[in-house]
Amino acid sequence: MSCKNEHSCFKKEAEAAGFKVEHYNGRNFWKGPAVRVESKEEALSLIRATSVTLQWDNLGLGFIYYPATINTKKEICHICGKNETCLGICKDCYIEIRTTNGRSK
Repeated sequence: MSCKNEHSCFKKEAEAAGFKVEHYNGRNFWKGPAVRVESKEEALSLIRATSVTLQWDNLGLGFIYYPATINTKKEICHICGKNETCLGICKDCYIEIRTTNGRSK
């Protein structure tokens, strides 16, 4: 399926599979398309129906699934200034911070 971005792919593929897509303001500053599910079977059907990597929030009586991208705008890592990232910090710097517990060498 040809799409402009992951959000439009998720919406088109989920609707084509019979899911109701709604707007969700959620965790991690997410604002965009999402699908509510009440069972594991529904969740598996949604995951299989879309090519987009998903994340989810537990709403107490069900789950809401949405694309795992937080920010699609590419920028340069704020720490090393070399690598391109969508999260403000590149994978290499994140791993370094995690392994040193945030302490500089």
